[in-house]
Amino acid sequence: MSNQTSDLRVEYERYLQVPHQYQEAPSKFYTGKVREAATLKLLARFHITSPTVISWYFDISRNLALIHLSVLVKKGLLVKVPTLRSPDGRVYILSYSGAQQAEHLTQLPVYYRSAPQPQKLINLNAVTHDLICSVVCLMGTREARTDAKWDGLIAEREVNRLFKGTGLRVVDALVQEEDKQIAAIEMEHSFKSKQVRQGILVKYLAALEQGAYDKVFLVSQSKGILDDARRLNDQLIAEMLARPANARHGVSITEEQAQLLQKALVYRSAFCEEIESLFYR
Repeated sequence: MSNQTSDLRVEYERYLQVPHQYQEAPSKFYTGKVREAATLKLLARFHITSPTVISWYFDISRNLALIHLSVLVKKGLLVKVPTLRSPDGRVYILSYSGAQQAEHLTQLPVYYRSAPQPQKLINLNAVTHDLICSVVCLMGTREARTDAKWDGLIAEREVNRLFKGTGLRVVDALVQEEDKQIAAIEMEHSFKSKQVRQGILVKYLAALEQGAYDKVFLVSQSKGILDDARRLNDQLIAEMLARPANARHGVSITEEQAQLLQKALVYRSAFCEEIESLFYR
């Protein structure tokens, strides 16, 4: 592990220490307070949320999720942003007051910007992607799940800041498993060409060798996309391994590097059905 990556791991800690486990309080009053704090922390990390995400996160009806979010808007903590890019026709972001409270709750910097049109404060092309990423990251914090357990997360916007200037590929998120291993989360929304996959594999290998993370979780709404990713990745690793080290064209890797990639790539097909049911039905 290089000194630069060792410093990165130290930087991870303040993000990984923010708890996101949600548990209802003994009374309705305190449950409301807990949900308010949890929503503000969620938005501090992922920038946007929606009734679908809140309904899933708190295990409540969509109607109750809408009421909860509307209350926070009336309190001046959130701003509603209408957009057809969201399955709910809307998303919510932090207001200035909400950002201040979220910063206090997370002890992390929350960068607030204002604009006459709130739609300009979000990346409309990535709305569904960002909502799905928030759900996937929070899956490991839910006690009801037994196939995904982690005790800390770093959202994509935070990864972007941490990896800036390092040459590392900016992954969709990082999570820390119970054994303290760091896993990168990569969303696979569509089929990719062989050439694109090879470029991504080379980036993964560089990050794994430098110790930026220990494994890569590939996640999708489609088992077909994950199966295709596995097929191409296996094929490319075999081809790069067979290619001579001094080959004039193409990338070559050693046996050790091939094993590192094969061991690190994890295809989380168990998430497909839940993602599809939340966002594509």
